[in-house]
Amino acid sequence: MNHLRNAALAMITLSLMACGGGDSSPQSDDAQTNTMPDQGTGDAGADMGADGTLMPDEGVTADSSVDGGTDARTPRDMGPGPVDVTNCEQACARYASCGRLVDTFENEEGCLRRCQRISRDGPPQEWFTCIGQEQCNLLHLCPVPTPEALPCDEVCDLANTCGVDLPFAACPARCAEAGAAFQGCGEVLYGDACDGETFRQCIVDELYPQCATTCAKGIQCNLVRAED
Repeated sequence: MNHLRNAALAMITLSLMACGGGDSSPQSDDAQTNTMPDQGTGDAGADMGADGTLMPDEGVTADSSVDGGTDARTPRDMGPGPVDVTNCEQACARYASCGRLVDTFENEEGCLRRCQRISRDGPPQEWFTCIGQEQCNLLHLCPVPTPEALPCDEVCDLANTCGVDLPFAACPARCAEAGAAFQGCGEVLYGDACDGETFRQCIVDELYPQCATTCAKGIQCNLVRAED
C-alpha cells in the first residue's frame, strides 16, 4: 500500500510542475534585452531615415530661434536704426534707405535742396535726431521743418541772377508790399534750382489773381491766344 501511495504522490508532483509553466528561474539577459524600449528611436515625434539617421519632427522649423521660436530678423519696413544723422547727405540717405524719399521729397535732389534750405541758419539738429532715432515706418513723426522766408532783397537778387523777366521794375518794393506771398515764390530760385519760369508764374498767380480770369475771358472771346 505504501508503494502505491508514494507513486500517486509522485505523479501529482509531476503534474503540478507541468502546470506551473516549467522553469520559474529569473529571465535571462536576452529576454530582458528584448523587453527594453528601442534605444534608437531618439526623441518623440522623430523618424528614422533610410540611411539610419534621425530625422527631425516636421513640426519643428529650422528657422526658429532659440528664444521661443521668434523670427530674429528685422521686419523689412522697420529699416536700420538708430543711426547718426549730422548732415543733409546722411538725412537724405536715411529717407532713401527707408523707402520714404519719394513720399516726402520726390527724389534725392529735392531732398538735398530742401535740407540745405532748412540748414541755412544752422543744422536742424532736432529733425536730424528724430529721423535718426525713429523707425522707418514712423518717419512721418519727424515733420520736415519749415524755413523762415527769404528776405525780399535776396529774392530779388536771385530773380536777377536767374534772369527772370518780372512784370514790374521795383522788385524790392513790390516784394515788401506783397509780403509772404512774394517771398514764398522765391523758394524756387534758391540754391541751384534757379527756376525762373516757375517763379514768374507764381508771382502772376499770387500778385495778380485777376489776370487768370481776364485771360480766360479773352481766350473765350478770341481776343487773345492761349499761348500768349
